[in-house]
Amino acid sequence: MPKKKHFDFKKVLLIGSVPTVLGAVGFMAVNLATYINLPPRVLAVEKDTSDIKQLLFKQEVYNQAVQDILKQNNQEEVVYSPDGRFVWSQEENKWISRKEYEAR
Repeated sequence: MPKKKHFDFKKVLLIGSVPTVLGAVGFMAVNLATYINLPPRVLAVEKDTSDIKQLLFKQEVYNQAVQDILKQNNQEEVVYSPDGRFVWSQEENKWISRKEYEAR
């Protein structure tokens, strides 16, 4: 007579819990690595932001200097369209092409 197979619940529970525990440990390691790297990344972003602010300030100073030079030479300010293909004509009060403006 064949021997009756016995279902060992403890063995099944042990085999099933090992991958679950390993997955939880891996998940925690990934999350902890994210939080451990967070302060250096925040400092890098703050440095980049301060660099961008400095560049914008320099650009504003440069733009103001160019406008002052244009006013000293009694030249009108050149206003380009957002796509850069047209120039605003103060005399005609309309947009004209850059080629037409440069030909003047």
